[in-house]
Amino acid sequence: MAVRGRKPKPTAIKLLEGNPGKRPLNESEPLPPQGQIKCPSWLLPEAKQATGAIALNFAANMLGMGNAATPFGLEAMRLMQLENKNKTTATGTMCAFLAINASALEIIPTTMIGLRAAYGSASPAAIVLPTLISSGTATFVTVLICRRLLKKR
Repeated sequence: MAVRGRKPKPTAIKLLEGNPGKRPLNESEPLPPQGQIKCPSWLLPEAKQATGAIALNFAANMLGMGNAATPFGLEAMRLMQLENKNKTTATGTMCAFLAINASALEIIPTTMIGLRAAYGSASPAAIVLPTLISSGTATFVTVLICRRLLKKR
């Protein structure tokens, strides 16, 4: 059965807008958890503050939106630089993030599919599996090398 009409607006947004419809507000609406995103325990200390930007950067890269990932990557590097004691040298975490970001694991290469479709490819999505295999291999090797190099420090 289909849902009728628009999805209801959250009570918090209605309160911010001054409840323009003047309808009764839902007092028992569940609230999202407050505070920061919980940082994984395995993440290196310099990257803890940049967890949100790193997650958004990786998500955008996985969806094949490299241009959308760039601002999040820059923000993650800026936040990690704030924690850096030696401001003239990148930390191992910053180098690892840069290497993993450059390997760019792509699950859905949307940009390439769009370009292939625009230029009249008979099967624009045929590159999904080869792209997944090659980018997955590149990311896996990058992670292995970064872990080995970071252990040497």
